Amino acid sequence: LAISSDGKRAVTIGMDRTAKLWSIETGGLLAAIETGDIPLKVSFVDSDRTALIAARGALKRWHLASESFSELVEPDISGLVLAVSPDGKYACTAGAFSVHLWDLERRRMLRSHAGHSFAVSSCDFSPDGAWLVSTGYDGSLKFWSTETGKEVPGIDVADSIMSVRFS
Repeated sequence: LAISSDGKRAVTIGMDRTAKLWSIETGGLLAAIETGDIPLKVSFVDSDRTALIAARGALKRWHLASESFSELVEPDISGLVLAVSPDGKYACTAGAFSVHLWDLERRRMLRSHAGHSFAVSSCDFSPDGAWLVSTGYDGSLKFWSTETGKEVPGIDVADSIMSVRFS
């Protein structure tokens, strides 16, 4: 589920391989599109003009006005991890042991970060978009500069970390 920044629309995704755009005010269905793969995560981007949808092996942009898709294909995407930078320029997805930083304007992957010894469970951007943090079932928090890609010292805890969010 993703809610638009003005709180008037929602995008839902389902096991029926569809994404649906809803009016929160009326409860009415505004648009629906088949995603091809089972969608696993969704977020509004691009001033709420686009829904970014993660599925296994694909990152897709649903252009809401034209009801069309463009696809950023990456076979290492699990589809279970998706975060969008506060300015909407970047997205983070994850593969088995790596984190991928995407440039959404140029529609390409900027870099892939390895470093987790077990599956990546979550990622998020700092409020200013300067940092990307990833967590894993290996019990580690990894911090990366979005500008340079450099990893800074992280944090290791004794147990799996399921989710992380900057505040």
